[in-house]
Amino acid sequence: MREKREAPEPWATWLITAELTARNTKELRPSLNRLAEETDIHVSTLSAMIHGERKTSEVKLRAVAGALGVDVVTVSAAAGRARTVREPYVAPEQVHSLSREVQEAISDLIRALAKERDQRERDAAASRQAGGSPATGTVVRPQMRQR
Repeated sequence: MREKREAPEPWATWLITAELTARNTKELRPSLNRLAEETDIHVSTLSAMIHGERKTSEVKLRAVAGALGVDVVTVSAAAGRARTVREPYVAPEQVHSLSREVQEAISDLIRALAKERDQRERDAAASRQAGGSPATGTVVRPQMRQR
């Protein structure tokens, strides 16, 4: 069985402030189990996130931020994902002067760009796991020696 690790700062302080502490103890001890209950995210996923061992989706980061009562950008930075988390997109007010078809085309373009970015990130992660180069996206496979 793996040894339990303590929540590092600032996570420990955030958990205590949000009253997500271990039950049935006299001391205030941060509890990832309580955070898991609040967010419906597995405790091992939360542990990997706060120890910087796993990239976490924006949806999970928002859930954690909400449970902790901490700004999502701050939580994202602590989880090593600050660059990918933004406030929700708000269209400029001039969008109302465009036809419905043009508005839908712009929305489709945004979705396509986000989908392409997500696919690149998945491809790079798969390449790294397979021993490839994330820069080129190529997978390096060991060569079998011929006899």
